[in-house]
Amino acid sequence: MARRISRRQKHLLDFAHYVTSVAWLGAVLCILTIASTARFVDDPTLRHAAYVILDDLDITVMIPMAVGATLTGILLAVLTKWGLARFWWVLVKLIVSVVLTGGGTLALHEQVQKAAAASAAGVVLAEGSWIVVANVVKLVVLAALVLISLYSEAVGSHAVGRACPRPGYSACGGPSVRLLRIYGPTSRLYRQGARGSILA
Repeated sequence: MARRISRRQKHLLDFAHYVTSVAWLGAVLCILTIASTARFVDDPTLRHAAYVILDDLDITVMIPMAVGATLTGILLAVLTKWGLARFWWVLVKLIVSVVLTGGGTLALHEQVQKAAAASAAGVVLAEGSWIVVANVVKLVVLAALVLISLYSEAVGSHAVGRACPRPGYSACGGPSVRLLRIYGPTSRLYRQGARGSILA
């Protein structure tokens, strides 16, 4: 399939996706730290202040970055060679990002608001513990998505059952059997080359 956007447009979209994804991960780290403080601190004033900060971070950073990372990821998949379901790791990242954005970010924001309202009255709700646990899960899942991206790019990102665009490479990203037979360590060409380099 021909590329639907120019190289410059793709670079801009890549940049936007990287920035929003890193900001999303950073926001989760910040919120996890503040949520842990709000849950386990004894000072009610500090607890309430922490939940108010969580509410602000959700609105100004977490939700916009989560939505931005998901939307730019979808655009990259649709407008480039990757496709939405052509590669397993792209599909996994898409599904997980949508679930995290909807259930792990937008829905969790309601729990933050409840905890903030309760802390204003000096009440500690069970939602505080759930906010901490949910952000730990989000952090682990987002880190796993980063590892999937790095691994898939390292071993090759060829679709299963499709011809590889690079001659001599298999669908899994490694050298094909034919290439190894011609140039591999057991091939005649390899032995001749090795003998020639030794004699030289």
